[in-house]
Amino acid sequence: MVAGEVPAVEVVWQDVTCQLGSRRILDGVSGVAKPGRVLGILGPSGSGKSTLLHSLCGQVVAAKRLQLSGRVFFNGAPRTGQEEIAFLHQQDRFYSALTVRETLLTAAKLRLPKSMSTVAQEERVDELISRLGLDKVRDTYVGDSKMRGVSGGEKRRLGIACELLGSPSVVLADEPTTGLDSFQASQVMLALSDLAKKGGHTVVCVIHQPRGSIVDLLDDMLVLSEGKVVYSGPTDKVVSKLSSALGVHPSKNTNPAEFAIDLVSIDYSSKEAEAESRERLQVLRSVHVEAHNAALDAVKALDHRWSGNGKPVVRRTGQLGVIGQFRLLLQRSWRQVNRCKFANFTRAMTQVGSALIFGAIFWKLDFSQSRINDRLGLLQVASINTAMSVVVGALRVFLTERGIVERERSRAGSYGILPYFLAKLVAELPMSGILPSIFGVLVYKMGGLNTKPERFARFMGILMLESFAAGAIGMLVGAVSANEDTALALGPAIMTVFIIFSGFFIRQDNVPRLLRPLKEASLIKWAFEGMSVNEMNDTKFLCHDASFKRGPCIQTGEQMLDRIGFGKSTVRNSVQALAKILLASYTLTYFGLVASRPKYQPMLDPDEVAAEPEAEAARVVSPSSKQRLPGTAINAPALKLS
Repeated sequence: MVAGEVPAVEVVWQDVTCQLGSRRILDGVSGVAKPGRVLGILGPSGSGKSTLLHSLCGQVVAAKRLQLSGRVFFNGAPRTGQEEIAFLHQQDRFYSALTVRETLLTAAKLRLPKSMSTVAQEERVDELISRLGLDKVRDTYVGDSKMRGVSGGEKRRLGIACELLGSPSVVLADEPTTGLDSFQASQVMLALSDLAKKGGHTVVCVIHQPRGSIVDLLDDMLVLSEGKVVYSGPTDKVVSKLSSALGVHPSKNTNPAEFAIDLVSIDYSSKEAEAESRERLQVLRSVHVEAHNAALDAVKALDHRWSGNGKPVVRRTGQLGVIGQFRLLLQRSWRQVNRCKFANFTRAMTQVGSALIFGAIFWKLDFSQSRINDRLGLLQVASINTAMSVVVGALRVFLTERGIVERERSRAGSYGILPYFLAKLVAELPMSGILPSIFGVLVYKMGGLNTKPERFARFMGILMLESFAAGAIGMLVGAVSANEDTALALGPAIMTVFIIFSGFFIRQDNVPRLLRPLKEASLIKWAFEGMSVNEMNDTKFLCHDASFKRGPCIQTGEQMLDRIGFGKSTVRNSVQALAKILLASYTLTYFGLVASRPKYQPMLDPDEVAAEPEAEAARVVSPSSKQRLPGTAINAPALKLS
């Protein structure tokens, strides 16, 4: 056993094959990663490096026509999915307004056992901060593109620290150096190397174009090309093995990684160059057959020397209850919302600017005939502006967080959807109420709407309820959309449909029967209707003023409500409809989040996959049939049927 702070775990994989339709991303890949050593997976783009890494931890995203097969062993026991594995993704995603230490403390409370005291959790966090060189930025915001924070290398090391909270024996890193400068990349790889050498971890990382100092930190190397293994073994032997196979003589200062990738890459510049590349690759693959068979023999002859008797390594997960998860997630969401001061200021100023523009356009509406439509137009503008601004804002915030939540919840036992969802709603409520209030107060006063206090109170209540409903619809669109681009396109499109059915552009009675459900679902329609009834009831208009030219005179607000189809409407009905939309959107969002949890492709046993074509052939081909099956050799022996 390798001396270290975690139990030593040897990871062995056999015949890992990943096929998407007719394309083989991985083709019978076998290998081994040993504790106390760093294994680097290298190869040209599209060679299957990241797919292999995701296969080892069972996180290959499920897709149609995708088939994944193979065997993965942890200390001789087949992988169960409950192993304690640290997986570092290519992109680091964190809450930008939390400090480095707060981020780690939140992860610690979610993932470490409840029996572990708060003091012990904090000591564990402080230990990881010191170990990964984050002391200088422990109280610095993580930051993002809109908020200054830690550097890219520090953020990558923070990701490593978060993954190491549960003391995992196996660390998998997908291109940990991508996007970093040479110094930061070296620092990240040095941290991973220390985990292996000093901590006894088994480290496997996909490396893209490593510099010489990074290659020196790799103990072993697995080189892939077009989904097949070309070399597997110690890093210091890769140059001699490949050069001797091809009879080439590299220079003394050759970077082993660059040398290997140059040899296994396909040159598509011309047909001759491609043919030469493939011939060279075939030679290297044939030389690797011996090492490939040795890896298979290692799987068959596992002596379970690391954990004893091939027992699976069980994941240690946190035990916070729903209430504890809610409190912790609410604290995190509250900090995120309130610390983004620039974003909140910008949103507030946007509301002020919109209110000033619309208030100036509809300045001090009087009760003349020509201003009746203007009065309704102001109410329509208020309902549209509130819905659109809140939906777009909710989409952007929610989509940013959804990626973090999906990644955190990919670990079993992290936290549930319900506590996260409730915490998110509670944290967002104040801003969802304050922002439309700023707009509503300014527009109402500048537009000269009904001065009675109860009318103003109802107007503000409808506006705030519409804001909450719009936020719920924004979250719903974000929850059910496949990606950010889809959500940002779908949200405004839905709002546009709701605007059309708001009652200002088409009379409610004239909406086609098949499209009336869209009218009933339009929060803009119900907000505009409630505001109109609140403003127009008991309102008297002038008939003999200078602006009255011709046409019937509208003497009361009730007459105008009848004209646009709101004659039988009440404020109560509008409020109830908005509340129903709000609750329905929240409910659908919750189930959308549950359904959108990432689904991973199961790994089938190679023997079962191999048996399927034979069974299919036995059902289709009769003993006397001479017809050749697609994909079989012309001189293949006849199938024997029982």
